[in-house]
Amino acid sequence: MQYLSESQIFSDECVPVVSDSCVNHQVVMADEMNLYEGAALMADKQSGKIIILSTRNSRDSDRWSLMPSVETFKDSLMMLDLHNSRYIQFLHESVGDLHCLKYLMITRCTNLRSLTESLGSLSNLEEVGPFFFTADLN
Repeated sequence: MQYLSESQIFSDECVPVVSDSCVNHQVVMADEMNLYEGAALMADKQSGKIIILSTRNSRDSDRWSLMPSVETFKDSLMMLDLHNSRYIQFLHESVGDLHCLKYLMITRCTNLRSLTESLGSLSNLEEVGPFFFTADLN
């Protein structure tokens, strides 16, 4: 497993502010199987479950034109950061199955045409759009 620093995940322009208690519970890893090419994955240290998926620092050549399914993370993902995913036109319908999702970042998704209706069923969703992440994910 390859570990990455937060500076490799988040750009200098818009660095999320993560609380100390949150940082202590996360490890950052690369997607070794390239299922989510161009994305960074962060896992909870205690459970090992992926809690953050971010495409924020993807190279332009790695940006998704079709968003892959995120069903694998339906019981753990708390933050989906698609900032600057300018080629995707639709969110994958599996986003609506992310029961733990609290934060969805879709800024600069300039070709995004619509949101999946299933977002309305996400009872834990607190914020959609631009934000500086300060909440504890516990």
